Amino acid sequence: MPGPESWAWGLQGFRPEMFALNLAFVLAVTKGLYSRTQQNPDLLFSLLMFGVTIFLVVSVFAGADISIGFGFGLFAVFGILRYRTGSISTRDLTYLFVVVATAMINGLSGAPLGALFLVNLAVLLALTLAQSSLFATPYASLMVDYEHVAHTAQEHRPELIAELRRRTGLDVQQVQLVNLDYVRDMARLQVIYRPAQGERAYSDQ
Repeated sequence: MPGPESWAWGLQGFRPEMFALNLAFVLAVTKGLYSRTQQNPDLLFSLLMFGVTIFLVVSVFAGADISIGFGFGLFAVFGILRYRTGSISTRDLTYLFVVVATAMINGLSGAPLGALFLVNLAVLLALTLAQSSLFATPYASLMVDYEHVAHTAQEHRPELIAELRRRTGLDVQQVQLVNLDYVRDMARLQVIYRPAQGERAYSDQ
């Protein structure tokens, strides 16, 4: 049975105050930022568990004098196992990388709590700015089944956008053709629109 020394070695890299800081950062990213524009329960679960689990793993193994390359290798392995067969948007992948990278910093760094708090705050502010309308205009997308394939031709695109605006009540900006079914005379369209003020940007991507 392992003695007290072995338990102490395994936990000597774990800092409860850093765990609390890391958890607060992950919750701020998931519930404070991501949930404001996207509603993907699976990714919210993944972001939370990646942030907590990677912090704990690198904290415990910090006693073995591992390098930061171990943390990036861990992220690569987890990323391959989870996302190699499923599609994930660039925005979601960025959120995942931010959470994982910050968890590695919090778990591996021996810097004082105050310094790491400033690092976490800087990352959070940068993410907030990148997501805000000051940096880029937010858009959302919606899949729509539309009858009359002939009306989806490029020369009819302005009329199609106007009709979709009237039908959906959305501020449609662009339409992309996804699939055509000539037998049923149906077209699947990806409608890109600008959400109204305060509206969450749901996406089918």
